[in-house]
Amino acid sequence: MENSVKKAWVRAAWAVLFAACAAGAAVSAAMARRAIGAAEEAERRAAALQAENGSLLDAMDKMSAGLRDASAKLRFYCDADCEFAYQLPEAHAFFFESEGSEIYGSAYVPGASWKGPRPCIVALHGFPGFARWDDVARSLCRAGFTVIVPHHRGAWGSRGRYTVSGCVRDAVNIAAAATSGALPREYRIDPSAVWLFGHSMGGNSALGAAAQVKAVKGAILAAPCDIGGMALSKDWDRPHLKRFLEENGASALACDGLDALCDDIIANAKAMSFAANIPALAGRRVYLAGGFFDSTIGKDAIEEADRRLSAAGVEHETKIYRSEHSFSGVRVALTADIARFAGAADARFPK
Repeated sequence: MENSVKKAWVRAAWAVLFAACAAGAAVSAAMARRAIGAAEEAERRAAALQAENGSLLDAMDKMSAGLRDASAKLRFYCDADCEFAYQLPEAHAFFFESEGSEIYGSAYVPGASWKGPRPCIVALHGFPGFARWDDVARSLCRAGFTVIVPHHRGAWGSRGRYTVSGCVRDAVNIAAAATSGALPREYRIDPSAVWLFGHSMGGNSALGAAAQVKAVKGAILAAPCDIGGMALSKDWDRPHLKRFLEENGASALACDGLDALCDDIIANAKAMSFAANIPALAGRRVYLAGGFFDSTIGKDAIEEADRRLSAAGVEHETKIYRSEHSFSGVRVALTADIARFAGAADARFPK
C-alpha cells in the first residue's frame, strides 16, 4: 500500500514540476534540466529516508522540500510570488519630451521588496519597432531592474517626425535624464548603473548615445545595425539603402518619406558609424548578441563589431544565439544573460 501511495505521490510531484515549467513561459532547456535534477535528487532522498525508517510521511515532506527548491530556481521565469500588493512590480506610462517631441512608452519598476535605487536598462526598439521587447523588460524588472521602454519620435504614437539621427538624440536625452535628471527619483533608478539596450537600429541608437553620455555604464547590443557604416560603404548606394528601409517597414513610421530618411542617414553616416562610436566606450562594458540564422544583421556583421570592440580595447562579451533577427526562440536565455551581465549585487537570476 505504501509503495503504491509513494508512486502516486512521485507522479503528482512530477506533474507539479512540469506545470511550473509550463507556467514559466519558455523555460530554457538548461534551466529545466537543473530543475528536473533537483526533483530527481528529492525523489532519491525520499526513497532513502523511507528505507531507513519506513515513514512515508517524512519521505513525502522531504520530496516536497526538493520540489520547492526546484520551483525557486524557476521564479525568474514565472509570476512574482508576492504576499502583499506593494511587493508587486509596477508598470507605468512613460512620458518624456525630447527636443520638442513627446516620447511615449512604458517604465517597469521593481516592487518595494527591492531595496534602494535600482540599476536601470533603457530598451531601444529597432526599425520600425515591430519586434517588441516588453517581455524581456518585464522579466528584467522581476530580476530587480528598472526598465524604460520608449518609442522614438514618429514611432508607435510618439510625436514628431522619425529620423535615424533623431533616434540617437532621443536616446541621448533619455540617458542624460536617467543618469543626472529627474528620472532616477521618479522611477527609483541608480544613476550610476544605467545601461542602454538596443535591438537592430536601436543598437545604433544605444551605441551612439552611450558614446555621448559618459555616465552610462555600458551598452547591450542585440543584432545592432551599423547603418552609418553601411551608408559609407561602396556596396551601399542610395537605391540600395532606400530599398532596405522600404523592405523593413518604413511605411509604419511618421516620417517625411524614404528620400528624407536616406538624406538623414547619409548626412550623419560618419558620426553614427560604429567605427566612430566604439572607441568612446573604452573603460566601459558592452554585451554583443547576434543570431546565427539572422538574415538582416548577419553573423559576419556581429563578428566585425566584435573585432572593432577588441581593437578599441573595449571590455565586452559576444555571443551568437541559435535564433533569427528578433531572438524569438532564445529570449529567456538572452534575458538571463543580460541580467547576469548588467546585474546588481542583489539581482535575482538563474546561476
